[in-house]
Amino acid sequence: MFDIDFFTLLKKELLRFYKVAFQTIAAPVLTSFLFLIVFSNALNNRMVIGDNISYINFLIPGLIMMTILQNSFANSSSSLTQSKITGNLIFILLSPISNFKIFLAYSLASTMRGMVVGFVMGLAIFFIFDYKIHNFIIVILYSFFGSITLGVLGIIAGILTEKFDQLAAFQNFIIMPMTFLAGVFYSVESLPNPWKTVSQFNPFYYIVDGFRYGFIGHSGKAYLKLYDKVAKQLLQGKKVSIEYTTIAKLLEKPAANASTEDVVLGNPMADPMGGDAPMGGEAPMGGNPAFDGAMAAMDGAQAANMAEGMDAANTAAEADEGKVDTEPGGSDVV
Repeated sequence: MFDIDFFTLLKKELLRFYKVAFQTIAAPVLTSFLFLIVFSNALNNRMVIGDNISYINFLIPGLIMMTILQNSFANSSSSLTQSKITGNLIFILLSPISNFKIFLAYSLASTMRGMVVGFVMGLAIFFIFDYKIHNFIIVILYSFFGSITLGVLGIIAGILTEKFDQLAAFQNFIIMPMTFLAGVFYSVESLPNPWKTVSQFNPFYYIVDGFRYGFIGHSGKAYLKLYDKVAKQLLQGKKVSIEYTTIAKLLEKPAANASTEDVVLGNPMADPMGGDAPMGGEAPMGGNPAFDGAMAAMDGAQAANMAEGMDAANTAAEADEGKVDTEPGGSDVV
């Protein structure tokens, strides 16, 4: 299926960024480190992420994924645009190679560039910071699928654009806003409602969020814990086995004031429907037995307190009546 023509085109695209590695690999890594230094010094003590996660640990995976996405897009889009301008694209189109092989060669070259840049940046970070990866399989999967997605998007941009000015507009008005709205420098959960809703429709957000979960084990999405369980079973060489009840717990909607950990780990005080705790002993919709037992105990304690209060009031009233009857002179004293 993959003949010498495919590997020749793939080699040509790989040599294209390898021969200028200082520009295509070192420059993005340096830019990301500048972002890391500036934002970590400015916001490290002012932004609280939760779960005892420092802002630097939160920022590092976002910057790595942002670098991967931007370089994957730039490789395929700039290659096609440059081939159009110089006129050598016609030699590729006239060669006896199928359209699918051309598409695959450009996509794989973009993927490899993105992952190489991400690997170099991650390696440099591990030498500088004391950093541990939460789940290596999730990191690799999100790196691969994120880079190949942006590589395909770069091919589309390269086909649609005729010169570098149009490609720059594509990057400035589409790629850059989607990247910054993906929660690279901040938690999307902290945004006000309009921007939070917009970010949740942004596909880049789920790429960055999943990649960050692979690094630090923190995410706003509970379904990533299911991926984490599967990946750990694969690493241990065990047969993948996920019960239906586990999936149901992971996909339950967390309460507004409860963390994802509360719902997944079965905190009895976390309402799975996202509402306030019901009053009067009514069972919440969604049926959490631990929650029902806790609420029943609270209702029983509340009823006991009310009964004790009524007994105390009756005793005080009887004491007052006895005091009135025993006053000297037989006159009632109020």
